[in-house]
Parts: sequence; structure tokens; C-alpha cells
Amino acid sequence: MLAHGDVSGAMQEYSRLAALGSGRARCIMAYGYLVGSTLTPRDLVVAKSFALSATASEPGFSNYILGFIALADGNYTSSFANFLASRKAGFLPAFSASAQLFSDLYHSAERDLRLSENLFKRAIRVGHTPAYMLLAVFYMRGNRGLIKRVAGIALYPIALIAFYFAWRFSIFSISTFTYHPTYRNLLKEPR
Repeated sequence: MLAHGDVSGAMQEYSRLAALGSGRARCIMAYGYLVGSTLTPRDLVVAKSFALSATASEPGFSNYILGFIALADGNYTSSFANFLASRKAGFLPAFSASAQLFSDLYHSAERDLRLSENLFKRAIRVGHTPAYMLLAVFYMRGNRGLIKRVAGIALYPIALIAFYFAWRFSIFSISTFTYHPTYRNLLKEPR
């Protein structure tokens, strides 16, 4: 239904499956309330309750959502803990999310910059496509030296094209899935 643009129908079906106990459907409902849609307005309290109810069956996806809810509340420690739990469960987007959060918070000491760089590279190694673009942006900031800044500038257009094709042709792939706090109304009905 989502692939055909029927967001309302898809969210109704996910709601039905969540009521029947599906952990994945609960996570999708939590994601729906996190980003907001026509049937699921942005509500972090409801998103958190759905995500918490799915932690036993879907620890990767639910902890990923809980990490962004904690981030929205300004609780970075809890956000890191959730992203780490999500990474341990093998949820690929959590690798990029934790690397991005770490690089945004800790970008002054050389040790932290090296760790951020290694986290982005690890996200690339596990196969998360958006990590290439995040690494390019990290390099373009210039904190890793001139050579890496030039490498970031060269990598960015390639990463952007790869990201576009990943979104265009494999949008439902876990290797493509990502969330950014500024994304709003991703689940709007097409016109």
C-alpha cells in the first residue's frame, strides 16, 4: 500500500497488526507518530509507548526510534544507549545515527574526531548507504585536515547520487532507511 501511495490504508493496516501484537507493526506505528502523517500526527508520547511495547520482539527498530525520541527530549545519554542497543540488534540505520550524534556532540578533541570517523566507516562497512553522505559531510567540515576535506568534497556528489538511487529504487530496504529530526510529514498522501 505504501509503495502505491495509499498511506492511509497502510497505516490502518499497521494499526490493526499492532493491535494484534506485531512488533514490527508497532515500530512502524511508532515511526508514524515520530514523523507525523495524516492518521498519526506527530506525538512523541504515543510514539514512545508503541516503541516500548515492541522492544522484546523488535529491539533494533524500537531502540532506534526510542533513541530519536530521547534526542528530541535532549537526553543524549539515553539516546546513545538506545542507539547502542539498536546496533547490537543489528539495525543498520543505528550505526549511522550513533555516528552522526557523536560527531555533532564531540568535535573538538582529536580522539573524538577519530572515533567519529571510525563510526562512520563502520556504518559504511555494515552496508548503510546514507553513511557515505554523512562521512562526506563530516570530512567537508574540515576538522580532519585539508586532504580529507578535499576527499569529502569529491565524495559528496557521488554519495548524493548513490543516496538518490537507493531512495528511488530500494526505498523499503533497511540499507536505505534513515531518519533525521527535521524530516516531517514524510507519510503524507500524494496529491
